Amino acid sequence: MDYKDGDIVRLTIISIDGCEETVETRINIIENLPEAKYYIPNVFSISDFDNRFTIYTNGEIDIIDNLYIYDRWGELIFKNKNFEPNNSSIGWDGTFNNRAVEEGVYIYLFKFLINGREEVVAGDITLLR
Repeated sequence: MDYKDGDIVRLTIISIDGCEETVETRINIIENLPEAKYYIPNVFSISDFDNRFTIYTNGEIDIIDNLYIYDRWGELIFKNKNFEPNNSSIGWDGTFNNRAVEEGVYIYLFKFLINGREEVVAGDITLLR
C-alpha cells in the first residue's frame, strides 16, 4: 500500500476475549533529509608517526556523542564523548592505561544525532605497530 504525507493509518486489535482497541496516527513524510556520511578506516598504524583512530564525516555530523573502543574480550579500552569528527588529535592513540596495546582487532561503536534521531555505528579496526 502506498501512503502519502498526511494520510491517517488506523490499526484495530481484537483479543480472543473480544476486547477491541483502535489507534490512529497521521503519516508525516519528510523528504530530502541530508544523509550522514562517514569514513572509518579499517586499519591504522601508530609505529611511524603520531597516527590516531579518527572518525571522518561530511558536514552533516557536527558532534559525535559517544565513541567506545573494546578489546577482543569486551573490555572498554577507550571512550570519548561529545567531540568533533575529523580531528585526529583527539582520536584513539592505540594505548590503554598509558600503555601500548597489542596488535590486533578492536571493536568500535559510536553514536551521533542526525535530523533529530540517534544513529549507532559499530565495526572493527585492526591496529598495527
